[in-house]
Parts: sequence; structure tokens; C-alpha cells
Amino acid sequence: MASTRAVNTKTLSLLIAFAMLMGATASVTEAQSIMGFEVQDGQVVFRHVFEYEGKSQEALIEEVSVLANQIPKVQDVRVEGNTITGRVEEYSIITERYIDKLIYSSWIALNENEGILYGWKLEIRDGRYRLSIDRFQFEEDRFGITWTSEDLYRNRKKVLDDRKMAMNVMTILSGYFKDTFDLNQINQAAEDDW
Repeated sequence: MASTRAVNTKTLSLLIAFAMLMGATASVTEAQSIMGFEVQDGQVVFRHVFEYEGKSQEALIEEVSVLANQIPKVQDVRVEGNTITGRVEEYSIITERYIDKLIYSSWIALNENEGILYGWKLEIRDGRYRLSIDRFQFEEDRFGITWTSEDLYRNRKKVLDDRKMAMNVMTILSGYFKDTFDLNQINQAAEDDW
């Protein structure tokens, strides 16, 4: 009887430890982030913070505003306090710049350089600014399919898709978003152009 009780206690301890581990795993999964992409309220979003020291808040807002208006295919740029918003339509990403070999995948929009459409928000604070892109989509491909940010989400598992094809897409988009909105790169290029 004592050995049965010891076994049951051991089994119960293992079950409790397993349940705690699963609870910890679930909370890690909800906060999952891959290359700046994360899931918030069932939506795939991209976030990145750029550091830009040495400028006053007003000067940084002015410089980021100038950057925002120089983005290719940008529309509807608005400055409201410390926040700048806008959208980009029909911009074709040069995929070779961000990945050595693009595997031919169901993301035909990237393979065929279809234009990307997205809204963005830049929030400026304390010598840095945060880029937020809550949704993006590509123009319709030759098969009539429109690929969106939600295609990076695995509904059953409620996490970002971490398979090879999705990782390639996130590598390309993360590189593109960071290059497009990095004030340090823009200013460095301007200084080099003499």
C-alpha cells in the first residue's frame, strides 16, 4: 500500500510538473517573435525599434518626417505629435537583396516581384523611434491569390509559421522594412554622396 501511494505521489508530481511546463510553454508561444514579427490578438504584426541618439525630440521628429516622405511609393503621410503614419502601395521588393536563394514557393507574389501594400506607424520617443506594421498584403498574383501577413500565422497552433518558406518570407520582409525605415542608413548614404 505504501509503495502504491509513493508511485501515485510520484505520478502526481510528474503530472503537475508537466502541466506547469505546458503553461510556461503556452505563455512563451503567445509572446513569440521571429525577426520582428509577432502575433498580437491573432494578427501578425511587425515591430522594430531604431536607436537614434544625439538629437532633440523635435529634431528627431523632423528628420523621421523627412525620411517618411522619401519612402518609395509612400502616400498619406501624417504627423500628429510624436507619431507619423502613412502607407505604401505597389512597391516591388528586390528579394535578392535580402536572401541569397529564394526557394520557389507558394508565395508567388515574392517570386514574381508583385507589389506590396501596407500601412505603417512611427512612434518617436527618447532618441528612438518604433516602426509598427499591423498588416501587409501583396497585389494579386497570376493565379488570383492575394498573400497577406495572416499567411504567416498558423491558426491551429496559434503561432507564427516557423517553416522554411515562411522564414524566407520573414527574412526578406524584415530586411526590407528595416532598410526602408532606418534613418541612420539614409543619413549615411547622404553623407557618402559627395
